[in-house]
Amino acid sequence: MKKILIVSYYFPPLNAMASKRYGYMCKYFRENGYEPVILTTHVRSGAYLDAKMDLPVPIEDENIIRIGMMEIRYPIESYLLTLILDWMGDKGKKSRILEAVSLGWFYKVKNSLEYEKLRDIDAVIGSFPAIGNILVAKYVSQKLKVPFITEVRDLISDYEEGFNRSEMDRKIERILERIIISGTAGIIPVTLGFERILKKRYPEKRIMTIYNGWEMPEQKMECKNTGEYLYYAGSLYEHRVESIKILIDAIKKTNINTTVIIRSLGPQRLTEKIKTYVKELGMESQILIKEATTEDVVKKEQLNAKINLLFSSVHKDDLALMTTLPGKLFELINIDKPVLAIVDSSAEIGEILTKTNKGIATYSESEIFSFIVNDYQKYGGNDHIKDYSRKNQAKKLCDFIGSIIRED
Repeated sequence: MKKILIVSYYFPPLNAMASKRYGYMCKYFRENGYEPVILTTHVRSGAYLDAKMDLPVPIEDENIIRIGMMEIRYPIESYLLTLILDWMGDKGKKSRILEAVSLGWFYKVKNSLEYEKLRDIDAVIGSFPAIGNILVAKYVSQKLKVPFITEVRDLISDYEEGFNRSEMDRKIERILERIIISGTAGIIPVTLGFERILKKRYPEKRIMTIYNGWEMPEQKMECKNTGEYLYYAGSLYEHRVESIKILIDAIKKTNINTTVIIRSLGPQRLTEKIKTYVKELGMESQILIKEATTEDVVKKEQLNAKINLLFSSVHKDDLALMTTLPGKLFELINIDKPVLAIVDSSAEIGEILTKTNKGIATYSESEIFSFIVNDYQKYGGNDHIKDYSRKNQAKKLCDFIGSIIRED
């Protein structure tokens, strides 16, 4: 059985979105002929925005190598790089690549990893974010003389939200991205939109999309009753707040008799922003902003909703967000309820909802009205939903790894 080393800064038991991809997918590797080995960090109380530490660990402890602790800023051995980071800090500049905690972890791993334990590794995967994952994967693969694969969960040098970068900053990050990815035997994007972009950027590379996919629960929850509410549970970003306001405006203007429940994971300032907007419109009885709750409660509320909601950017020129898929999209298409995504219809979210017949992507007031009032009943799903199961996606991933190992 071939062995694959997966470098992932975030991993169970940390219960965070960044942990879940391999936290769920690893358990399907062996049935496809591969033994997974994970290189990750030690988890600690209070790390990663106080996320819970209750996600099941999918593989045995002897196949998990833990080095360093999350959110610790380890020393960076490069004097020049330290000067650059200090200068960026003074200027208030942020970078997806020149990021101190992730780079520090790379040097920590580089100096601590016992390579003798990895002699039988056949390939290495480094998953972005964080950039340290790719740097570690590249370095380890060179030491072991095996191919390394770059996984891209969002576009490295294109992501804009929260990063006020100049055109020169973007060009520098694009150059750094190309240098870091050079030598990779293959690229794994997590959306088809990323794949299209990366194929133009790196036409010489082997590239295949592997979605996060949906996971079948151990015990299938049954829908006991359907509420007359629209439902969203998740984190907030500025672009999501904008889309939530569009939905609220559509409900207000068209006088739709419905309730919207939003369970916000924060940040608090954006939660308050929505609460203020709702209050200004006098819609507190219709738009209910509730606190975060357990996953079990969220799943029950999703299952009992009339319609589940997704929010992303309504700006067609926002390349990164048009090609980004919220992780919960896949779980929602596997629930027996339709999905309304407030997003530009050209976004990849819309492609998947159309292919699976699970809902629509729109920010048109008339289309929102029609969907909520009547059209939602037309979207019961089809056989394409099973294509997006995590089990099927893991098989595709293992097949892709196998083609690279054979070629190498």
